[in-house]
Amino acid sequence: MVFSCSSPLLLLPLLSLVLFSSPILSAPAAPPPPSVPSGRVVYRAFDTSLTHLTVHQSTGEVYVGAVNRVLKLSANLTELRSHMTGPVEDNASCYPPPSVRSCAHRLEMSDNVNKLLLVDYIGNRLVACGSIWQGVCQFLRLEDLFKLGEPHHRKEHYLSGAREADGMAGVIVEDHCHLFIGAAIDGKSEYFPTLSSRKLVVDEESVDMFSLVYQDEFVSSQIKIPSDTLSLYPAFDIYYVYGFSSRTYVYFLTLQLDTQLTQMDAGGENFFTSKIVRMCSDDTEFYSYVEFPLGCTKDGIEYRLVQAAYKQKPGRRLAQALGLSENDDILFVVFSQGQKNRSNPPRETVLCLFTLHDINLAMRERIRSCYRGEGRLSLPWLLNKELPCIHTPKQIGDDFCGLVLTQPLGGLRVIEGQPLYEDRTEGMGAVAAYTYGEHTVVFVGTRSGQLKKIRVDGIPPPAENALLYETVTVVEGKPILRDMVFSPDHQYIYLLSDRQVNTPAELLHDQSEKRSRDSSPFVCPFYFFFEFYSPKHTNPQTAEKQVYTHPLILNLFLLPSRFSLLSHLMFCNHVSFSVTRPYIDHYELSIKKDVVMLLISGAKRVVQLSLRSTETGHQFITTNLIYYNCSVLNSCTSCVSSEFPCHWCKYRHICTNNLQDCSFQEGRVSNMEGCPQIIPTSDILVPAGMVRPITLRARNLPQPQSGQKNYECVFNIQGKVQRIPAVRFNSSCIQCQNTSYWYEGDEAGDLPVDFSIVWDGDFFIDKPASMKALLYKCEAQRSSCGQCLKAPTAFECGWCTESRKCLLRQHCPSPEQNWMHYTRHNLRCSHPRITKVGNQTCDLHAAGCVVEQGLCTILHNRDSPTFSRVHPEKGPVSGGTRLTVMGRHLNAGSSVTVYINKEECLFVKRTDREIVCITPSSTSGTGEAPIRLKIDRAEVTSTDTKYTYTDDPTITSIEPNWTILNGSTLITVTGTNLHTIQEPKVRAKYGGVETNNYCTVVNDSTMTCLAPGLVYTKPDPPEGALRPDEFGFIFDQVSSLLVLNSTPFTHYPNPTFDSLGNSGILEVKPGSPIILKGKNLIPPAPGNNRLNYTVLIGESPCLLTVSENQLLCDSPDITGEKRVILVGGLEYSPGMLHIYSDSALTLPAIIGIGAGGGVLLIAIIAVLIAYKRKTRDADRTLKRLQLQMDNLESRVALECKEAFAELQTDIQELTNDMDGVKIPFLEYRTYTMRVMFPGIEEHPVLKELDVCTIRQDVRIFESLDPQLQFFPDHNNRPPCLSSFNPQIPASCSLTDLIKLFLSNLMTESVAEKMLTNWFTFLLHRFLKECAGEPLFMLYCAIKQQMEKGPIDAITGEARYSLSEDKLIRQQIDYKQLTLMCIPPEGEVGTEVPVKVLNCDTVTQVKDKLLDAVYKGIPYSQRPQADDMDLEWRQGRLTRIILQDEDVTTKIESDWKRLNTLAHYQVTDGSVVALVQKQVSAYNIANSFTFTRSLSRYESLLRTSSSPDSLRSRAPMITPDQETGTKLWHLVKNHEHSDQREGDRGSKMVSEIYLTRLLATKGTLQKFVDDLFETVFSTAHRGSALPLAIKYMFDFLDEQADKRQITDPDVRHTWKSNCLPLRFWVNVIKNPQFVFDIHKSSITDACLSVVAQTFMDSCSTSEHRLGKDSPSNKLLYAKDIPNYKSWVERYYRDIAKMPSISDQDMDAYLVEQSRLHGNEFNTLSALSELYFYINKYKEEILTALDRDGYCRKHKLRHKLEQAINLMSGSS
Repeated sequence: MVFSCSSPLLLLPLLSLVLFSSPILSAPAAPPPPSVPSGRVVYRAFDTSLTHLTVHQSTGEVYVGAVNRVLKLSANLTELRSHMTGPVEDNASCYPPPSVRSCAHRLEMSDNVNKLLLVDYIGNRLVACGSIWQGVCQFLRLEDLFKLGEPHHRKEHYLSGAREADGMAGVIVEDHCHLFIGAAIDGKSEYFPTLSSRKLVVDEESVDMFSLVYQDEFVSSQIKIPSDTLSLYPAFDIYYVYGFSSRTYVYFLTLQLDTQLTQMDAGGENFFTSKIVRMCSDDTEFYSYVEFPLGCTKDGIEYRLVQAAYKQKPGRRLAQALGLSENDDILFVVFSQGQKNRSNPPRETVLCLFTLHDINLAMRERIRSCYRGEGRLSLPWLLNKELPCIHTPKQIGDDFCGLVLTQPLGGLRVIEGQPLYEDRTEGMGAVAAYTYGEHTVVFVGTRSGQLKKIRVDGIPPPAENALLYETVTVVEGKPILRDMVFSPDHQYIYLLSDRQVNTPAELLHDQSEKRSRDSSPFVCPFYFFFEFYSPKHTNPQTAEKQVYTHPLILNLFLLPSRFSLLSHLMFCNHVSFSVTRPYIDHYELSIKKDVVMLLISGAKRVVQLSLRSTETGHQFITTNLIYYNCSVLNSCTSCVSSEFPCHWCKYRHICTNNLQDCSFQEGRVSNMEGCPQIIPTSDILVPAGMVRPITLRARNLPQPQSGQKNYECVFNIQGKVQRIPAVRFNSSCIQCQNTSYWYEGDEAGDLPVDFSIVWDGDFFIDKPASMKALLYKCEAQRSSCGQCLKAPTAFECGWCTESRKCLLRQHCPSPEQNWMHYTRHNLRCSHPRITKVGNQTCDLHAAGCVVEQGLCTILHNRDSPTFSRVHPEKGPVSGGTRLTVMGRHLNAGSSVTVYINKEECLFVKRTDREIVCITPSSTSGTGEAPIRLKIDRAEVTSTDTKYTYTDDPTITSIEPNWTILNGSTLITVTGTNLHTIQEPKVRAKYGGVETNNYCTVVNDSTMTCLAPGLVYTKPDPPEGALRPDEFGFIFDQVSSLLVLNSTPFTHYPNPTFDSLGNSGILEVKPGSPIILKGKNLIPPAPGNNRLNYTVLIGESPCLLTVSENQLLCDSPDITGEKRVILVGGLEYSPGMLHIYSDSALTLPAIIGIGAGGGVLLIAIIAVLIAYKRKTRDADRTLKRLQLQMDNLESRVALECKEAFAELQTDIQELTNDMDGVKIPFLEYRTYTMRVMFPGIEEHPVLKELDVCTIRQDVRIFESLDPQLQFFPDHNNRPPCLSSFNPQIPASCSLTDLIKLFLSNLMTESVAEKMLTNWFTFLLHRFLKECAGEPLFMLYCAIKQQMEKGPIDAITGEARYSLSEDKLIRQQIDYKQLTLMCIPPEGEVGTEVPVKVLNCDTVTQVKDKLLDAVYKGIPYSQRPQADDMDLEWRQGRLTRIILQDEDVTTKIESDWKRLNTLAHYQVTDGSVVALVQKQVSAYNIANSFTFTRSLSRYESLLRTSSSPDSLRSRAPMITPDQETGTKLWHLVKNHEHSDQREGDRGSKMVSEIYLTRLLATKGTLQKFVDDLFETVFSTAHRGSALPLAIKYMFDFLDEQADKRQITDPDVRHTWKSNCLPLRFWVNVIKNPQFVFDIHKSSITDACLSVVAQTFMDSCSTSEHRLGKDSPSNKLLYAKDIPNYKSWVERYYRDIAKMPSISDQDMDAYLVEQSRLHGNEFNTLSALSELYFYINKYKEEILTALDRDGYCRKHKLRHKLEQAINLMSGSS
């Protein structure tokens, strides 16, 4: 069975689905089929866009995929069912989707575009894949489109979030229950495979559903587009047009970027090519992947853009013409002309024919040639480079499906099809074919809405072989989409077009049978039981009762109020009945007249009904009518357990008596076993404050249908409701996602918490009312060790000896030593010492102390053998470790046996101090094993000495996984538990001969080995690579790693070199290049690893350049005969090198010339020699300068290009990243303290006074304080201070004083400091409501932009910066990596993707991971990087702790480089975890050394908060006094005396990096503008201009008027000094005063530049800039005039605003004092003021004596009294 998922390229406004009759042949050459009426009836879809179509091949039912829905139509296109798939809340940036984990990006209602629609006949379901949630698929039941499942919990469930509907195709292989899917990935190769194979299992909720068919650590059932390909070709993607299966193969027709014609940069034109992809249907590892270019040529014109395809078997005539059987498959393909415009291809199209026989033949020949070692793999987009084919002796047949050692293969030759029909105007875009009689008929849909019928009996010419015999217009001007499907009987063809569905008229039922819904009467849907009592009984209670269980339906005319009272019942109060149908034992009654409505509530109501005879007027029968209302029952258990026949609809969450009310059959529940409910479990224990998931067992959990919200857990903790997203794994398991829970107070050690599980907003899942979660705190009510250890064992609480608290294990530092738990042996809370038993004293330091019958006996024998420790302390569980037992007197006795647990350790030797043996394998698995010695018949034990068996080591990767035949090249092996092996070796076996080599363990997860060689006995060297018969490792007795044949380790031929010259001697001049020719110098191995060559000329090495066939070596400046030796994995001596020099004359020549030519000739020769030397040196210098200039030009061009590209791309990315960021404002109290007292965390004004008497004296001092203010002019005292008033308001004490100080031009520091604090108090609300947001956005933008590039962890310099002093002026090679981070206390499956750089230090990586994991959480409330370890997880078992410094840290000379991700070779997509720091002896020493090293320059990295020191300095790194090493990260910060100036080229190159300042400035420009515009604007979002600003500016204008100052610049300067320069500059430079954040040195430097720009914008003076001006002023030189105009406008607008009266301002100040009066301790502040006055008491008293005003009011006397009182109290 063949399935195709192809769809239209664009969703047009009107879509239709057309069912056509098919009079297939009308040409005279063949008899026509039976005629079918051509009339059509149109079905239209008005509110959606159709994308895909498929037809059930048995029932003929039609399924249509659309935007936000899936439709089921009958064969005559009557709508039967509609399933909604959207819209849903989503964001394309959310990965994983918001249904799995909460997303930081803003969610919007997103349309779900159907991209794939397939019928799974085995599972009786429909596979519908859409665009939401990163491209998940739904499984819908065919009968009613009920959603059976929607796998979306794991990353392999996501296909692609691309919204194009026609980029995906799928093929279901029913024999294997596999689904092959190809999808366009839209550039997200790290998330989605382009081609994959998925499992289709019976249970849609199984964990295996839709998982990859095969997956291990090295290979899986998927192919991804490499990130390197996307970096070279950003537009590269593969669009899957059509998929089908034939015999044992699966095929896809694709359209992909042609990398040979398309330029690498994104600015050029894109070219595309069509390819056919083939794989074996049972190939789970995709070794059989082959792709070939596909095309068609007609009249010399190439058609290369595939539009549609269809697989069909040929009719008899066509089969004969092609020489095929009628059972062979052929392929009809439509191509567009050329290779451009994929999204809007040319209308010049051609229909072509391919035979699968020819396609398979071309692929088979290509495979055979490659297996013969001919050519290359020719798949550059997948392999990133051209790799040669490897000769492999293998017979290649038609059913060959690849080998493990093979790579995917590409073809170079285009498989050309046979052109059948050409159309140059309509644009063919869809194709389908079938066999009619002897003929093959092809239907082609066009983009203009026409259907063309073509009979194909052969290959043209003649033209009659492909004859167009009819063209039918389906939809005028609208395209027919790609999916064209026949009905099962091939009588009709379904065409997908605009929003209409056409069908022949006779397929529809008679319209007269259609009923109008509007004409139906309302039916009251309530039932009742009725009981009739016999009239012969006088007592109804004792009467015989007859119960009629058949319900009576009452047809009622409802009142309008019925629609708003759905929870109530109506019943008949007074009704007349007439007998309509008499029976023997009962009557059938009907209502004769209108009824009076009466509302009743509750689940039931009993109403008495009496029948009265109209003739006699007597009641002759009475019964009770029991009206029941199922809808008031709001839970499933109460519904189905009701005494009435109620049923629960779990998908509508209603209780009803009518099963037809339920949407789906699965939703009908009639008994308790079918109810959705949470299964009661033991206590659900939740430690307070710890982030963790809660997993609950359940049954019958409904799968939310499209349009319904997912599950949530709702906790009610102390009256506060906390809603947490939950993930439904299947119908029996649900998990509340990672979050933390907390309750206030420590009065209770645990707190039962009620919770509920809801879905779709308010649909509650039943659970027992008594089932609660138990929230607990270990430390609450457990303050002592004994109380802690008595806590319930399930709490897992233990006593932490270091912090002396009751804590969980993970919260205790070094829990192995410090955490005490009841499971520990020899547990005790203290360290008791027994010093005396009875009258006997025990010496506990003796060999033993035994207490018996009140006596203490000392057992001490100095000659007894003892042992105290073993080395090593642990080893593999397989044994083989050489164990040394150390002690004393171990050579006693005649024989010794060592037992580990119960197994004997193989004896090797012993001395007096040690015994050596080989450990046995452990029969009890891993863990501690006791050691005992048996010396003769005596046993010696030591309870404190144990040997630990650990898991056997494993190998996870080998890099590189190749060597040469000789071996001895360095390879790096990663794995687990490697440190437990004492003598590791690597081995290889080839041709029966085994070789091995030694390994060196670096740490527990890494070791380096010298690769083993192979003994190749044949005379001629091998032509290609060899693989050993066996490859593995010798790890003591670990047998599982002896043979690792799954590891593709390869040996390449040894490099060979030609001799130097014909005689082995080569003559050269000093400094001349030497070319050493050879073969196999660069093995054709994947990856970037190469052989390391060293060429020694004599004993001097030379600088090398290596190519495939030669080594280029610059000879040293030496002379004489030197032997050339090459050292790689081998050692060669290609010959002798004769280095001669013609730069000096020999002594005999000089003597001869001196004797014959005299002094003159000697002088001439000397001049000539000097000239020659100068000329040669000049030529050499000129060549070197030319080379440097060429390099300089290249670097300048590259840097400018990178800066331009960064400027264009970073702005959009940064803006997108800033959406939805939560602002962590500080509380008012912390904000004011940080502004007023920076750096002081606990200021006295925040503390309470300790002594009550002091408080009374302080209040006396408080009443005196306002009178002691210093005023030079008492006539200008503020009104509120003109009299002795002890209740002076705080507003007067500050505001009026500021005004007075400013008006009298007091000392600048006092007035301005008070003014800054005044604005600090009054602008807090403005910051929080208005100005804080752009300031925080600027901070975040700077931080994110800086972290996008390298930042030196030592100097603080960065690639991106606004400060020239903090700019890295070197080219740093780095690569962006995406790490999957498991949060602290998280589990696998909760990974958060985080972007980092491979040049980041481990601490920098931890900071970025914490920023991502705790995004939106204030900095002070989240873990710090120093408290966490970064754990690299490789596979299931391997876990490596990464550190800034460890034993692998590289030290060169006196420089030690911090470890980076590149140092550890962490790859893209790696899984890392943040775990609590595990403190060890090494970590303590290492962290101490690192902290001490950093402390020397940490202070230098902080720039001053003063606006005058805006330029930061790089620290001078001094050597460590103990180790003599200096730390460095990216650049070495040489001291001034050692700094090398370099040449002119180096200076020029360092300056060209200043262009990065412009790129960074352009990226941040929007955020700087937003901040400045908010500050310098009077119109704000939801916040008026603060009164304080207007009030103070008016006061300054008033003072200027009094002093007759008319110069506007003076007023401008006053206002600038008042507000922007004193308050805003401080806030801009120090955002940590306003927000709970951390400010790094590079962020501080950038904010300093912004602050300087802010200051320049407020200045009235003109800045004359030149080439020597500072870069920060040049950077914003063009922006400052614009900013100045904003400031001037701001001041003008404020001046125009209505004035604020003193009364209004006073009221505002009083209100502010009232709001924050309790934030600070006024008495403590006065107490501090008293200490200041007491310190300068004499000076103040003298000043009061001299002042007449003070003498008049006796202020000196009052002050002395207050001081005496205060002194006496203290």
